[in-house]
Amino acid sequence: MHAHCAPDRFGATLLRVGLNKALGIRVSVELRNASGATFEFRTLGWAFYLLLAEGYGWKPSGTHAPADWESKTEQWSGAYDWNAGQTVSANDASALAIALGKYVADAERHRKASKVAAYLNEKLKVTVEWDGEDRQFVASFINFAQQGAFEIW
Repeated sequence: MHAHCAPDRFGATLLRVGLNKALGIRVSVELRNASGATFEFRTLGWAFYLLLAEGYGWKPSGTHAPADWESKTEQWSGAYDWNAGQTVSANDASALAIALGKYVADAERHRKASKVAAYLNEKLKVTVEWDGEDRQFVASFINFAQQGAFEIW
């Protein structure tokens, strides 16, 4: 698996995580769906699992702009890395869940996840720790994502 990181989707996350790590700030991403359910990742964890999902076939379709973005002067980039209230579509959430389901079922998942962690370590110059005991966590996120569209806060 070759993990890559497109600057328009994940680059800003990686930069912010690096800066926040250096400053000692704890950052997180809260996901919220229409029913009020929430799911939380640390920012680096969110980037890790998005990259991992790409390695298992997820093709990000891009997020929809936050409701208040119309007043902004810039065109929305489809970013997953801001905490701005952008929306991940139901189809994209389902595809993300399917890809992470493949990860959970993969006998080689430890090797592939270690490659993503090494990639992030190299890009951020920080230590990304992955202990391999994430099946229950990922299964919980899969359940959340299968419920449909969600916002990133």
